[in-house]
Amino acid sequence: MLIAIASDHAGFEYKERLKLFLIEAGHVVDDFGVNSDASADYPLWIRPCAEAVAAGEAERGIVLGGSGNGEAIVANRVAGIRCALCWNVKSARLARQHNDANMISLGQRMISFEEAQAIVETWLETPFDGGRHLRRIRQIDHPPPVASSPQRIALPHRGELSDEARFVCGACRQEFVFPVDITDGTRQQFVEECPICSHENVIRIEIDADGDVKVRDERDLTV
Repeated sequence: MLIAIASDHAGFEYKERLKLFLIEAGHVVDDFGVNSDASADYPLWIRPCAEAVAAGEAERGIVLGGSGNGEAIVANRVAGIRCALCWNVKSARLARQHNDANMISLGQRMISFEEAQAIVETWLETPFDGGRHLRRIRQIDHPPPVASSPQRIALPHRGELSDEARFVCGACRQEFVFPVDITDGTRQQFVEECPICSHENVIRIEIDADGDVKVRDERDLTV
């Protein structure tokens, strides 16, 4: 895989070490700088890296800084880039599974190099889940017209929507609302992360002939 990489001075050390790791793993690395740990303005180095990924000149991109925040912001200003700020393996895995992230941003001052390396490995190896997430990715790149955007509905009526359902988290027991794509079929099973405690719930839904959504907890089903 051809991977573009760039950093500012605060991410220079990890950039150099990750570059060697990637080359040893069989990847081709295009280094956009910086070339030392002397103070540098990160937008001047990060944007060309992101533009290379957006243009298809590189398959993926990695940017680094002190926290990774500024680098992610710059990369995401480039059309076609989905740059995720990652701080652990789980965030890297979800960045690929749910967001199809073609770039990641890492903070050298926030994590150890071993953690950074594990994040990169996970991000490179994890495929995109597709499904309902693909619809959301398309909405990022091609937002619907304002007139057709979903309108906010008072909470008492949210459960009646054919494209939303309620579920009680198996860990924290708090109720949350999650989207349901009825075009994915009348019987669906997927993992939905609780927005309150981040527990991953395995959910099954059934959609009847009237378009009503019935939700079932995987734990309640007899195999």
